[in-house]
Amino acid sequence: MALFLWACIGVLLYTYGIFPALLRLRLRGRRLSPPAPPAEMPRVAILFAAYNEEAVLASKLDNICALDYPHDRIEVWIGSDASTDATDRIAAEYAARYPFIHAVRFDRRTGKAPILNDLVARTDAEIVVLTDADVLFAPDILRRLVAPLRDPSVGLVSARMIRSTGSDIGFHATEQRFYSGENLLKYAEAVLYGMVMGADGAGYALRRRLYTPFPADRIVTDDLLQTLHVIAQGYRTWYALDAICYTGIPDDPREEFRRKSRVACSNFATLRAIPPVFLRPWTRAGWLFYSHKLLRWLGGFALIGAAIGSWLLAGAHWSYAAAALVLSGMLALPLVPTAVLPPLVRHVRHFVAMNYAQVVGFCRWLAGRTVPYWQPPQRNVSAATGSRTA
Repeated sequence: MALFLWACIGVLLYTYGIFPALLRLRLRGRRLSPPAPPAEMPRVAILFAAYNEEAVLASKLDNICALDYPHDRIEVWIGSDASTDATDRIAAEYAARYPFIHAVRFDRRTGKAPILNDLVARTDAEIVVLTDADVLFAPDILRRLVAPLRDPSVGLVSARMIRSTGSDIGFHATEQRFYSGENLLKYAEAVLYGMVMGADGAGYALRRRLYTPFPADRIVTDDLLQTLHVIAQGYRTWYALDAICYTGIPDDPREEFRRKSRVACSNFATLRAIPPVFLRPWTRAGWLFYSHKLLRWLGGFALIGAAIGSWLLAGAHWSYAAAALVLSGMLALPLVPTAVLPPLVRHVRHFVAMNYAQVVGFCRWLAGRTVPYWQPPQRNVSAATGSRTA
C-alpha cells in the first residue's frame, strides 16, 4: 500500500513538477529568434467547422478579412454542421461579399473531424490553417505561422492561444496562469526536441500534403492527433510564441469543467488512433507523450488513489494521517467558491477540479459516450475581443 501511495504521488510530482522544471531548466539561454516571413506569401486555406455559431461567426469572419495577409493568397472554408440557427445565412452573406470565402452546408450532423476532412479535400492551398469559430486572430498571425514553414523540415506550426476574460480574479485568473505555463512548456518542447505534444486547436498551420484524415466514427482530439501524425511522418513541429490568437474563458466555472471533461473523453478515444511510436516510453517521442499527456490524463486517478492510500495507512504513522487530512481537504476544495479562497489555494482548487474533469472524461469514454458531435457553450465573446484590441 505504501508503494501504491508513493507511486500515485510520484505520477503527480513528475508530470506537473519535475518534467516541466526539467524542460525549463534546459531551455535557459536557448530561446530562438522568430523566423522572418517569406518574401512571397504561400497560399493559405483557413478551415473551421461551425454548429449554431451565429453569436460569433460574423466577428470571426470580420477578423479574418482584417488580417495582414494578401487576400488573393487566402481561402476561407466554413463547414456548417447542419446548423439550425442563422449560421448558414451569415456564412452565405460573407461568401457573397468576399470571393475568397466559401460556405459549405452539411445537411446531416457529422461532427468536426469529418467536416475538416471534407474541407481539406476541397482546397489545393499549400498551407491549411485549422481553427475554431470562436477564435480571433492577431492581425499578423498568418505571417507568423507560415514563417517557420520556410524550413522544409518543419511540417506544422502552432499558434499561441491566449484565453482572455474581462476578470482578473478568481477562476479566470487561475485558468489564464495555467495556460501561460502550458504555452511555455510547448515552446520548450519545440526548441529542445522539435516535437510539440499537441498543437493548439485554436489555430495551427500545416502543409496540406501532410494532413492525415481524422477517424470519422468517433470523437478525437483533432489538434493533438494531427500533430502526432506530422511528427510520425518525420517532420518537426514548431510553437510560434509570436503567432497569437484569442478565445474567451466561460464566465461559469461549471461550463469550463464540462469542456475539460469533454476534451478528456476525446483524449482517451484518441488513443486508438495515435501512431505507435508515441506509446513506447523508451523513445524520445514516447517519453514526451507520456510525460506531458498520458500521465496527466491519469492524474485524477493518482490524486484519488493517493488519498485512499494515505487513509488506509493512517494508523501506521502520524505522517500518513496528516497526508490523509491534507489530501482529503484538497479533494473537497472544488466545493468551495473560488472567490472566497486565498490566491495559492485557488491554484490548488483549480488543479483538483482539472483532474476531476479527467476522471469524468474517462468514465464518459468507458461508457461509450464518444459521439463526435458538440454543442457550443455560451460564448464569452466580449472577453476575447477586448483582449485582442487591448
